[in-house]
Amino acid sequence: MGTIASDTVPQLTRALDDEAEWVRRNAVEALGNIGPAAAEAVPALHKTLDDEECYARANAAVALERIGP
Repeated sequence: MGTIASDTVPQLTRALDDEAEWVRRNAVEALGNIGPAAAEAVPALHKTLDDEECYARANAAVALERIGP
């Protein structure tokens, strides 16, 4: 997806607080697929590392790696 999808970062970041675990999990994965253009989501992704849903946590770690420093 890359930078083409960077316009969706604010909406995806808000989705990290959704009640439905599948929404959070998919939002995290999408942010990781966007990569460095999703840098503004890094603080929210750090919070997702403590999510109760194990796949959201794992995807958050991968997303942070893909986004980079």
